Amino acid sequence: MSSQRTRNLIVSFITVLFFWPIAGQADQGYPHDGMIVIDCQKTFKSLFNDLDRAVRKHRMGVVGRASASMGAARNGVEIPGNGVYGIYRNDFAVRMLRASVPAGIEAPLRIYITQKPDDTSRLTYRRPTAVFKPYGSADLDVMAGELDVIFAKIAADAVANQPASVLNMTVKRAPMTVPPKVPPEPYLLAAWMVPPWASTI
Repeated sequence: MSSQRTRNLIVSFITVLFFWPIAGQADQGYPHDGMIVIDCQKTFKSLFNDLDRAVRKHRMGVVGRASASMGAARNGVEIPGNGVYGIYRNDFAVRMLRASVPAGIEAPLRIYITQKPDDTSRLTYRRPTAVFKPYGSADLDVMAGELDVIFAKIAADAVANQPASVLNMTVKRAPMTVPPKVPPEPYLLAAWMVPPWASTI
């Protein structure tokens, strides 16, 4: 064996040893603080579609939705169902930006849906109070508390009529106020509508 090949093998071996612990620790601490994870018996496609109805039922806007698994299927690649919803509403957007312009990067808030190996599904989202807490705004905390209530109702309705188990839920309660009434007319601005590139099921 040449000295160059020996050196290459040594470098490769050291590289594997260096990165090996990272792979095992990548998901340590998951679910993270403030993250809600709900397993249910619905199929991925059923939950994906039921979430759309639940969002609209609670007068929130579907800013966009995308599915990595749908995109992969169009390229002839099969992966477990995987999709994300962007959810928000313009009156919350206005309040958020009045309280903190930097917080605008958090909008829209997301709900993530995945397919499990047994063909059931999982719904995951971060509580809005956890999302907006780092910005240190009292007004933002009040708004996030209202959104906590709405997102909990959306999640409950999306998995309704199916046995479900909540894997992680923090016990710290955010301040809550009565959400403002929303007029029956369309409440989304054009800029918050579903983009043409969003994948749907």
